[in-house]
Amino acid sequence: MSYKITKMHKFRDGRLHIYKQSNCVFWLIRFYAEGKYKHKSSKTKSFKTAKEFALDWFDEIRFNQKHGVPVHAITFLYASDQFKIYQNSLIERGERTKRQAKDYGYRIEMLNKFFAKHSISLIETKTIDQYITLRTTPSKQYGEPVKFKTVKYDLTALRQVLKYSILQGWIKALPLFPDNKKEKTNPRPWFDHDEWQLLLKTSKERIKNAPDKNKRWKRQSLHDFMVFSVHTGVRVQECHRIRYGDCKIIKKKTKKKNGEDDYELRFEVKGKTGIRKVRGTIGAVRIYERLCKENKNEKTNKPKPTDLLFPHNHRDGLNALLKACKPSLKTDRHGRTRNAKSFRSTFIMFGLLRGLKDRDIADNCGNSPDIIHKYYAKYINIDMIGESFTDLPE
Repeated sequence: MSYKITKMHKFRDGRLHIYKQSNCVFWLIRFYAEGKYKHKSSKTKSFKTAKEFALDWFDEIRFNQKHGVPVHAITFLYASDQFKIYQNSLIERGERTKRQAKDYGYRIEMLNKFFAKHSISLIETKTIDQYITLRTTPSKQYGEPVKFKTVKYDLTALRQVLKYSILQGWIKALPLFPDNKKEKTNPRPWFDHDEWQLLLKTSKERIKNAPDKNKRWKRQSLHDFMVFSVHTGVRVQECHRIRYGDCKIIKKKTKKKNGEDDYELRFEVKGKTGIRKVRGTIGAVRIYERLCKENKNEKTNKPKPTDLLFPHNHRDGLNALLKACKPSLKTDRHGRTRNAKSFRSTFIMFGLLRGLKDRDIADNCGNSPDIIHKYYAKYINIDMIGESFTDLPE
């Protein structure tokens, strides 16, 4: 149904219209820009008041337009919907996994409860801080509060939507995100040298005492997975994606102390930060060689290049193994629960204790030096360093 304009006044060289419409008692305002009309109600019956409001509104929008702010505001809801569509192209290009896209989608749902009607050009530090407060304190909108660590994941999704908005030309730059100085990090659970040796010893005993062939194979496969993870530092899901054809044994230029040749394992892995090259120590070499020998094809005398090294998940078997250790290794001395992710943490801690640089470990593990420092390096104390610390310089 169309409504008839009953009165019309034009200002600002005819570009600004103040008018009355048959279905509304208030004066209405509009002007044409960027391909369509922008409308607003003055919410007053007084023409004088409506005129003052209209002139101020028009001048403010024109000023913002000259400084790069679109006349027709892009809401966060619209931008986030377009971002979800854009994610599909990132998945096709291999720059994002379906799991990552699904996680961003979940986070965006949380953000839309607060930001949906916000213009993305008007999202600023104060606005983001208000969101953090709502999420970390009891509220009708979100219910029970969550930890700031959880909110950080939401803010990562917010950054992604705003970066996409920059790509589309809707905004010029990211707002400054609040710095929560109260944030604390806890060390990731890992196995120190004695605990790792206990775990290996218990694992070998369980393999030896397995009641049947199937149980023995599962325990051996878990043992191989543990050693491979601790000697490469790959994530759990990354480890389950590695194929025989991805791996290559490389002879190192340097030799062992006894004069024998030394080797390392190299392969590419597709992780949450993209495809990267990984280098594994001699322990990974031995596991790879053992798996190649065990799973070789009768015709080619080696595994198929497309076969996975670790196709099975051993979550239950690992829990049973950790609890079987005396004392139990299911939790560390601080009560934190250990799981398959702890093998990656062990690789990182062992590397730091050997004197490897944060940057080198981060590159191999597919994360940042900042993460290595915040969750690992900062928790290394003087008791963890070997006796070489007090050796006299040569």
